[in-house]
Formats: sequence, structure tokens, C-alpha cells
Amino acid sequence: MKLLKRLLVSFSYFFHPIIIPILAISLYFLLTRNFFSPLEIVITFSQVLIMTFLLPITLYYFLRSMRLVKSSIMLHSPKERLLPIIIYIFLLIVLKDYVLKHNRTYEFNIYVWGSIYTYILLLLSVYAKQKFSVHVAALTGCITFFTLLSIKYYMPNTIVLNILVLVLGVTASSRLYLRAHRSSEIILGFLCGMIPQLIFWQIAFYKM
Repeated sequence: MKLLKRLLVSFSYFFHPIIIPILAISLYFLLTRNFFSPLEIVITFSQVLIMTFLLPITLYYFLRSMRLVKSSIMLHSPKERLLPIIIYIFLLIVLKDYVLKHNRTYEFNIYVWGSIYTYILLLLSVYAKQKFSVHVAALTGCITFFTLLSIKYYMPNTIVLNILVLVLGVTASSRLYLRAHRSSEIILGFLCGMIPQLIFWQIAFYKM
């Protein structure tokens, strides 16, 4: 049982929401690498890494030093989620509208666009005194993005997709096993991750 618990806890940390954009950009270049130079890939990956991982980690420890956040990086308390989510939304907006504005990563910009609204929904859930699963929302958004991207480029990668679905299932199970969420919060997190990606992909498709 201890081994199982350690495995499930490791999934919660390894697939923490702030890591998912890095996974998404990696999957993006997995399918589109032939359209970009190596330098473009390195620069874009570095920009995403800084804006969605390094800066949030730095700001988290700053908030802890100011005692605005007291729990671990999992942020178990709904109230403590409020400020980090607002900051993360701001960082995603900066990433989309300024950092990646002149990049050719059009489809990834759509993913970031959808992610912004996923976190807005999660923010509203905090105001409603709910605790939707951010882990499941982030992973679902990434999987939805990868699926739509695969369809667009006619490059179905069932192996990667099956692995992602398995990771989502284990991560969701870990959140339930650790009693971090109820099943309803897992389902609502899933919807918060999937629906914005579908909507904004559809909007972008009609724009094209």
C-alpha cells in the first residue's frame, strides 16, 4: 500500500498543472517539427518553459515567503488557489499576446487561448467555493489539443494518445485515492479542460 501511495503521489507531482504546457509544446513539435527550424523550436520551447514553469515556481516561493500561501505546491485550500490562478492566467495572456505574438506556432497559440479560459473557469469555481481538479483540467486540455492537432495534420499517433489517456486516468485516480477531490470535481475538471479547447479550435478553424 505504501508503494502504491508513493506511485500515485508521484503522478500528482510529475503531472502537476504547471508542467502540462511544457508537455503540450513538446507534443506540438513532435507533430510539426518539420515545419520549424531547430532554432525556432529551442526558442519557443524556452519561452514556454520560462513563462509557464520557471516564473510560476519563483512566484509560488515568493508567495510562501510572504505567507500568502501556506500549503504545499498542490494548494489544497480553495482560498489559496485564488491568487496563484489569477497570476497564472496573467502569465498565459502575456505568453499568448506578447511572447508568442510573432511566432509561427499558430495552433499552440490556440491551445494557450483555450487554457486561459480553462483557468478562468477554475477561478470561477473558487469563487463558488468549489475545488475542481486542476490536474485533470490541465491534462484534458493537453490531450484535447493533441487530438485536434493530429486530426488537422492527418498524423494520428495512437501510441502517444493512449499513453496520455492512461496518464490522465492514473492522475485522476491518484487525486481520488489521496482524497484531494471528489468524483464530481474530477468530472468538472475534465469538462473545464476539454470544452475551451474545442470551442477555440472551432473558432480558429472558421477564421482560417
